Amino acid sequence: MMTLRTIACVSFVVAAYFSLQTPTLVADDSTTFQSLAKPFLAKYCVDCHGADTQEGDVAFHELNGITADNVRLWKSIWEQVAVKEMPPEDETQPTLEERQQLAEFVIAGLQRALKEKGGYHEHLHPSKGNLLDHDLLFGDLPENLEPTSSPSRIWRLHPHEKFTRLNELVTIEPPYNPEKPGARARGDHVPTDSKTGTNIYLGIHDVNDWVGTAFSLHHSLKNITPILSTKVKRGLQNYPYLYSVNSSETLRIASDAETILRFMAYGPDVKHFQLIDDVSEVDEKHRGISIYKGRTILTKHGVPEGVFYNRKSKRPITPVYDLMAKPGVDDERLKAAVDFLFEAVTLRPPTAEESATYLGILKQSIEDLGKEEGAILGLTPIFLDRAALFRTELCETGTPDEYGRVMLQDQELVLAINAAFSYIAPDEKLKQAFEGGRLRTREDVKREVTRILNDDSIRKPAILRFFREYFDYELAAKVDKDDRLLKQAGGLKTSKAHRIAMAEMTTNTDRLVELVLAEDKDVLAELLTTDRVVLPEDSRNYGYLAEMASNGKTVGKPVVPASSKRSSLVPQQAEELPGIIVDNHHAKVTGKWTQSSLAKDRVGENYLISEVEGNEKAKALAPLQAKNLPGIVVDNPDAKVSGKWSDSNGITNRVGSEYLLSRTAGSKVVYPVSFPRAGKYEVRMTIAQHANRASQAVVTVRHKGGKETFRINQRRAPGTFNKPGSDGYFQSLGSFEFPAGQWDAVEISCGGGGGLVVADAVQFLPPGVSGETGQETEHAAPREKSKLVYPVTFPKAGRYEVRFSYGKHPGAYIATLVTVHHKNGETVFRLDQRGKGSFLKRGSDRYFQSLGYFDFPAGQWDAVEVSTEKGDISKYEQASSAGKYAVADAVQFLIAGTPQVRDEQPKLVKSSGGEIVHVRLTEYHEISKRESSDSALRSSSERHLVRLPADQRKGILTHPIWLVAHSDAMDNHAILRGKWIRERLLGGAIAEVPITVDAMLPDEPEKTLRHRMRVVREEQCWKCHRKMDPLGLPFEMYNHAGLFRTTELGKPVDSTGEITDSGDPALDGPIDNALEMIDKLAQSKRVKQVFVRHAFRYWMGRNETINDALVLQDAYKAYVDNEGSMKALLTSLLTSDAFLYRKVR
Repeated sequence: MMTLRTIACVSFVVAAYFSLQTPTLVADDSTTFQSLAKPFLAKYCVDCHGADTQEGDVAFHELNGITADNVRLWKSIWEQVAVKEMPPEDETQPTLEERQQLAEFVIAGLQRALKEKGGYHEHLHPSKGNLLDHDLLFGDLPENLEPTSSPSRIWRLHPHEKFTRLNELVTIEPPYNPEKPGARARGDHVPTDSKTGTNIYLGIHDVNDWVGTAFSLHHSLKNITPILSTKVKRGLQNYPYLYSVNSSETLRIASDAETILRFMAYGPDVKHFQLIDDVSEVDEKHRGISIYKGRTILTKHGVPEGVFYNRKSKRPITPVYDLMAKPGVDDERLKAAVDFLFEAVTLRPPTAEESATYLGILKQSIEDLGKEEGAILGLTPIFLDRAALFRTELCETGTPDEYGRVMLQDQELVLAINAAFSYIAPDEKLKQAFEGGRLRTREDVKREVTRILNDDSIRKPAILRFFREYFDYELAAKVDKDDRLLKQAGGLKTSKAHRIAMAEMTTNTDRLVELVLAEDKDVLAELLTTDRVVLPEDSRNYGYLAEMASNGKTVGKPVVPASSKRSSLVPQQAEELPGIIVDNHHAKVTGKWTQSSLAKDRVGENYLISEVEGNEKAKALAPLQAKNLPGIVVDNPDAKVSGKWSDSNGITNRVGSEYLLSRTAGSKVVYPVSFPRAGKYEVRMTIAQHANRASQAVVTVRHKGGKETFRINQRRAPGTFNKPGSDGYFQSLGSFEFPAGQWDAVEISCGGGGGLVVADAVQFLPPGVSGETGQETEHAAPREKSKLVYPVTFPKAGRYEVRFSYGKHPGAYIATLVTVHHKNGETVFRLDQRGKGSFLKRGSDRYFQSLGYFDFPAGQWDAVEVSTEKGDISKYEQASSAGKYAVADAVQFLIAGTPQVRDEQPKLVKSSGGEIVHVRLTEYHEISKRESSDSALRSSSERHLVRLPADQRKGILTHPIWLVAHSDAMDNHAILRGKWIRERLLGGAIAEVPITVDAMLPDEPEKTLRHRMRVVREEQCWKCHRKMDPLGLPFEMYNHAGLFRTTELGKPVDSTGEITDSGDPALDGPIDNALEMIDKLAQSKRVKQVFVRHAFRYWMGRNETINDALVLQDAYKAYVDNEGSMKALLTSLLTSDAFLYRKVR
């Protein structure tokens, strides 16, 4: 019987076979060791590496060719000669042609020598592209240069492309909106959410409401994550030779295919009560709670049963649905499902043979397993078809020209053009051009490429992917910063929050890139020098674009133009709101309530506040003395203390004059006791509770039978367990058997709970001895209970949504008791009145907290009650303050089905300066912010586009996103930044670091990075570091969080540097800072040419060769002649021989 595993394994073998078809470089017969390499070595190398002198213990005089035993030496020779480290600069230098001839000889020799050992492919890696000298490509063309082409190959899909194809199967994305050109549209890549990552959520567009927070929704929905991976961390990633599909990826694809197919056939996998037309249909027992193992519990993580879906699905209805919706099977529906699915995942129709093959598999599977299981399993192999994972460029049917080249044709040409821009199926006009025979010549290709480039509705994520990989800015979200150093640098408090901010900045930088591409003028120079930036959604993150002053304060945050700020809240009026409104003036008041109008998120002139019961201060317990207590008491002065502890006496319910505090891991206090006789003793310990204590202090009792470990919450008063044995001072741990004599009975240690651990006194009580202290808390006299009852007259019986308004008053209580009295009984809530939307978020807004839907009778009814009764606030123990005021304003009753017309969230207003742009949001981000299933989004795709100070920032290289991406956990990374400048802008290359090099800077936090980098000035290091460090150190005008600075460690920051050996004499020379360097680079002819080289590599999927020189020169000319147009550059590249022709022999 066929299984997912057998399907996966067979498909993996097929995929692996085709992925290994990589091009080889065959040496010309004349390029032999004797005629080329040996004379080169004799002329330029053996004086230092010969029989008499062997610098670095390296000798060449005995080399007779390339073998498997000396490949490492030859690779080093090739690399050192290519980067011009050999011969030394004070020796006679070979010509560029001689260097290139040696490189070709070495590469061909390495391929032959390693043919039986897996082959040699390193020269194909993106990092080796710059080893071909720039001047060879942009100088005079060699005579008799053979026309270029790319090797015939199979190109594995990029992970983003594969993921976007799968998303098309389960999601209907909105069409392109020219009014919001940056907002997500069909054809865009699946965005990454800054908090939850990259996901396809099945059925998310059908979600009507859910229980819990947005985080609960993430955990409750079935989701799929990207499967395919990339091997290159930095730089261009998508070279065909790099990838196959491994066995674990294949199994994941098969598993996800089953999940997707079931969703396509049946929709979300839900219980019957989760399908609704309106949230008012949700049964009361399912509101405000999550269901888990038959019980109803409060949870922030959510469960699948806590999500409610619209009965009428918005998912794509496909032939897979048609197949499963009707009983039985027939060939027409089976074939329709096969053909649809094949084209959906491969972007081309199946051939007759392919269709018949998969139809046979499907029929056999249904025959073996039955329709429901058999259809799902039988369709799964289509997801593993070679064409679903790879794009072929084999040119198997064409006639080779005199150079062994064949032009791409038919579906291979269609998909190659499409893949240059898009991740989804080719647009209809491209398909029609192919079907009508109008896609056969270079001019045909140019017509279609030009049309696609000029059509904004055709989304082009492949172009955006190039700039992400070229600048590497998306890597910022993967740099895990040290929390303490991050905060010192002006960043957010935690690395997690920082990475979330960087993920959002990645999306915002995408939009900036697209704005520059839309302008299509001097694209590279504009990206390098623009003073524009798209600000984060949260203004708290604006500090990353500010300045770190010498006093450690963040100053100069970007200012949002007044014309685009959100309007402030103003009180609402009851008569302007829908439904029935009962304001606090019409409520029945008991006890003491006070009017207030401090908060603006209210209805009417004011709201009421009343102090919560139990907040009256009790008389503090006085410290106890050990000698006055019963039993055996061991106080902390008599304990064995190890690690770091400090004294404190701020809490009075203690024993003795002080207690000990520590948060240092490994610190512990051991309590020795001398038992007068063996027997059972009750063990009790004092806690001295406080909000800053550990919630899981580790306490171990060592008794006669072994040991028992407790996790004590020292934020709460004694009595969280063993309450009868505990009192205001002591927490009872229970009774244990101990032997007579000396015994280390109790140990308190640090290591859990995230707070201060208290070690005070431990008491041992023999049987029959009470721990009564004689001192109890003396509470203030009770006052009259305060409550507010909202009476309402319902015009008719029915189901109403109840929404409660309360001002966000200073000191609001975190667990205010609110009771809804309805026809079926009562439902009690504890509301955190510090905000709204803590549950039923989509029914809540900035004025009202939804309490859900309830049935009420017609006529007069006391529907809602607000009380000052104090509640259990243990789940809020992390809160800095519990607050003390219950707040009550108005209650709104909306009959089920009434449009929920509420305060429209203030929108950003576009000013004449055009500072509002749109960014891509995930469906999860959008829906989790929606107020109700029929309301507008609370979270807008609108962002601020502002200009930054010209004396502080200039282009992407000075934005926090790039600076952080080129930093490490604790500091700047001048070497990495300099390497980027050398390789991506100057076209230079850096030799690989020998494995014997200890690439570590000294750990000297009191010294500047520039000072610590003195160690790389040593001769063996400097020959490489001289190419990077002077280019990276000018960015020291920013710290590792990306904030601008003028001082470092109390002294003026040194941001000087130098451009050397650039290949352009006009560029070389000292520079004062990064801004000056960027200005010079942005205007450089060489820099633009190097940019063209990188574009060539990305769209051709390979490194350039000498045969590509004409293509590169033409592309550069097109770019420059059209004022730095990316469209012109791409048109030139995508109509070149390198793109259109494949070498087949």
